Amino acid sequence: MSATQAAVSAAKAASPVPPSTVKLYTQKGQRLVWLTKKQLPATVRPGDRYDSKIEEGVLTIKFSETGRNKVYKKKTKDGEDPVLAIKGKQLSDAFGVKEDGIIEHVPVKTNGKTMVIAR
Repeated sequence: MSATQAAVSAAKAASPVPPSTVKLYTQKGQRLVWLTKKQLPATVRPGDRYDSKIEEGVLTIKFSETGRNKVYKKKTKDGEDPVLAIKGKQLSDAFGVKEDGIIEHVPVKTNGKTMVIAR
């Protein structure tokens, strides 16, 4: 291994890969999570159903056929992409309200049909 390759390997080992994150917005005094095709599991399609549970600093999204909420669609040049938006008082209470225009990156863990967004 050359000195350059060794330096690159050492740098990769020293800097851990950042966890996946989603953006938590503040808009008109309310918190908002906007998830698109990039953040959603690959199996999620427009029209799919999901349930969400909001607790102190944690948002859990579970996709199921009997979910109360619906994944919406966004028209793109390639067809339709899934879009999921969660906002409101419960989310604001759980994550705290920041001034408008503030974007916070919050870690997300995806496990099959469940997403957990937590600080």
